[in-house]
Amino acid sequence: MAILETKDLRKIYGSGENEVHALDGVSISVEEGEFVACYRVHRAAVNLTLLNMIGGLDRPTSCSVTIRGKELLKMKDEELTIFRRSKHWLCFSEL
Repeated sequence: MAILETKDLRKIYGSGENEVHALDGVSISVEEGEFVACYRVHRAAVNLTLLNMIGGLDRPTSCSVTIRGKELLKMKDEELTIFRRSKHWLCFSEL
């Protein structure tokens, strides 16, 4: 079972002429014991947006983000805060 999984992760900022697709359909699956790094994506903001979505710090426009069997998008803000503080949380860092 994957400990981290995203399916079709999307984040759009702005609208109309000013619409920016920061993430457009990112799917990731990380198994227990795997090491993953974001390295030199064409825009540094993409790395930060991806990590914010995975970390539950920002809400995606559309997607599914699941960590250890819990879908972050379905959690209320308070529940998400408690989950981030729990022992089940993963540690991510940008290299």
